[in-house]
Amino acid sequence: MTVDYIDWEYAYCTSLLLDRGLDLERENRPALERARRIHKTHGMPFDAVIVPGYTPLDQRVPTPGVHALGRERVLRAAVEWDDGLAPFIILSGGYVYPDDNPFNEALEMKKLLVAGGLPEDAVLIEPCARHSHTNIRNVGRLMLSAGLVNGLVVTSYDQAYYLLNHYRSGFSARCWRDFGHLLGRFRKYTPHSTAFYPYAAVFEVGRDPLDP
Repeated sequence: MTVDYIDWEYAYCTSLLLDRGLDLERENRPALERARRIHKTHGMPFDAVIVPGYTPLDQRVPTPGVHALGRERVLRAAVEWDDGLAPFIILSGGYVYPDDNPFNEALEMKKLLVAGGLPEDAVLIEPCARHSHTNIRNVGRLMLSAGLVNGLVVTSYDQAYYLLNHYRSGFSARCWRDFGHLLGRFRKYTPHSTAFYPYAAVFEVGRDPLDP
């Protein structure tokens, strides 16, 4: 896949990141450079451990840091990384709830991991997604642009079920409605994690300019 990571971002998202002082290229450069060196030679079961962000729908006051449920996901992902399941962790989440939230989910999760000792060149952020299906789509774009072909989504039980049973849960229907295509294949790994194999269709443009 030759699509550059930055190319698929809508102007809305990239301008929002810059306005709020988040330099996406700088944040991801160490891990992207490492990914391009080792993506075919690392010998681990997965190319990346993926963590979707979590912010409560009813949050009214912007709050720094990582919500308790999101923290559980991040720490579980760190254990999987430390156990050698993948060379990278990808953190996905935007500026969500409330709409004027100045704290970015993906960046806040990265701060938590790096403070805990995870090397910066093992962490990638996807800082634009605002919903579960855009978490997965945008992560798929980041993965394929870096030569990564499979990932392990580490999350809570309910979201793992939502992804794995995508026809029954409505996840697939939501993807068809908002994107016009499915995002990839899913396979059960544990009750809290789901293997993900993104399709190249993730690079197609969706319908919501506020949710690239």
